[in-house]
Amino acid sequence: MRLVGEQAHWCAREELRLVRLRLCHSGVNRAVKHRSKGDIAMSMHRSFMVFAPIALLLAACAGPIDAPAEGRTAEASQAITIVQKVEVGYSHAFTIADGGDLYAWGYNGNYELGLGDTTNRAAPAQSSLLDVADVDAYGMHACAATEGGSVYCWGHNGFNKAGSGSWYSPKQTPTAVSGISGAVAVATGWEHSCALLSSGGVVCWGQNYYGQLGHGLADLYTTSPVTVSNLGDAIAIDAGAYSTCALRATGKVVCWGDDWAGQLGNGSPSANQDEPVEVSGIDDAVKMVRGQNHGCALLSSGEVKCWGANNYGQLGLGSGAASVAYSAELVSSLSDIVDLGAGNSHTCAIRSDNEVFCWGLNDSRQLGDGTTTNRSAPTLITNAAGAIKIDGGQISTCALFEEGVKCWGSDSLGQLGNGAPASGSSSTPVDVVFP
Repeated sequence: MRLVGEQAHWCAREELRLVRLRLCHSGVNRAVKHRSKGDIAMSMHRSFMVFAPIALLLAACAGPIDAPAEGRTAEASQAITIVQKVEVGYSHAFTIADGGDLYAWGYNGNYELGLGDTTNRAAPAQSSLLDVADVDAYGMHACAATEGGSVYCWGHNGFNKAGSGSWYSPKQTPTAVSGISGAVAVATGWEHSCALLSSGGVVCWGQNYYGQLGHGLADLYTTSPVTVSNLGDAIAIDAGAYSTCALRATGKVVCWGDDWAGQLGNGSPSANQDEPVEVSGIDDAVKMVRGQNHGCALLSSGEVKCWGANNYGQLGLGSGAASVAYSAELVSSLSDIVDLGAGNSHTCAIRSDNEVFCWGLNDSRQLGDGTTTNRSAPTLITNAAGAIKIDGGQISTCALFEEGVKCWGSDSLGQLGNGAPASGSSSTPVDVVFP
């Protein structure tokens, strides 16, 4: 279902209000990292939400809802009818389908796909992990939160970022991270991982060289989850390479960790921060996304602000802008935005009429504008009209459309998911071919 004009903005504002309500209600605790209208509807349905006004709101904003099957196995799962989320990692990607089924494709040299082998996949393959509520991938590992509140990770395990076992001994399949309950979302950096809890707290584990775990201590790493300091009202999280950010229920954004390129957004050049600091210039965000060293926030007004590294134009501030923004700056050419996605060094946005704009690094055609020219300002991507949700990886981009999932950019490792032999790149969105 497409959202246009004032309806889209109203739904975005109401979405944030409902997420806050759900975090305060013991029976409704499925706040997630990148939830859109459809995500919230699906998760509330699973939680047996019975408030009629909220149900009517979600029906208006998100369209029909299907109930999850009971007693399923991976082999017996039904064909995909609804995709809840698209998540693009370094050179691989995931989707969460109806009922919480998880599909993965792309590069798999470090067990990034969690399928038990190191064979790349040119088309989606189903994971053994079921009832998935959220998934996140950045570098060579990935993590997921289940509907039961558990966290599972797989792939490369340097600094125990996959949560257990011996250092650098990869997790071939999804493996439970001990010490976590009530998880509703996950975020992964290059060498660390985090989980958002239904309480509004955040826990992190793995490398802490730059303070990216946020617990205020000088540990170089932790093998078990630690609680992020001074943060009890988070409703969303995301991570860059060596830093982490959270969206608070107040609409403010806080970040911690590495700040060499202004990715903490706290107003001026600063040392790394081992506890959350506030991003300057944001007080009404409804969504927040992170790239490698930059971040962007969608505001309740439908405007977008970005901060951090701008060496490829990934902040969208236009030609002549500084290479770093230490505070959140308005992307002046954008309005009526309803979704955001960030790749390594590029960013994309969906307008209320379902038109797509992308900007930043374009060396592998990840912007989708038919060129390999970097763009310092939002550029209309005509081939991607009709997108509903969007996310970026290192050198590729994927989006959800009414007719399915499509990807563009590099296909050197099968990250476009169209089933064809991996090769080259595509500026035109290609269909992801599900089994």
